[in-house]
Amino acid sequence: VRKDQFGSVIHGGVVWFFYTSGDSGLRDIKYRLSTDNGVTYGPATLLAGSSSVDEYWFDAKHWWGGCHFVFVSDAAGDSDSIAFTSAFGPSPFSIPRGISEHPPAYSSMLYIPTAITFGDTDGNLGAIWIGRDVINRRLYWDRLNASPTGVASDRNELPASHHLGQNYPNPF
Repeated sequence: VRKDQFGSVIHGGVVWFFYTSGDSGLRDIKYRLSTDNGVTYGPATLLAGSSSVDEYWFDAKHWWGGCHFVFVSDAAGDSDSIAFTSAFGPSPFSIPRGISEHPPAYSSMLYIPTAITFGDTDGNLGAIWIGRDVINRRLYWDRLNASPTGVASDRNELPASHHLGQNYPNPF
């Protein structure tokens, strides 16, 4: 079985070893987990995979509580996306979710998305990738929180007060 890409993350004695498996059009992303600094590993576990979607080109980073993971999800037609998932310690990864409306651009140069962690206790993550609008390739950035519970609810409230400060030096 083909393994085009592989990588690992270690944090606090937990090691995640990631790899793609399968041929183009049928690639999935799997991982093996070690909780003893890589001495032994558990069985292969599917991280992202579907019979109608090709998952590949990934990046993984550790954060204070676990591992962040971004990857390309390449569905049939024009519905490609950048997806994100995370794991807290040795617990299973969350269900992957799309993080942008800007699809990734395909290139023989291997435009692999990059995960950026902020080092905070909230598990904030950013992702950078080369994407496309209708015609052009562009560099995109998206910041998100690893946990949906970390997102403040959208309350419909008016501010209690406001203050307009001096723009110093005033150019006008």
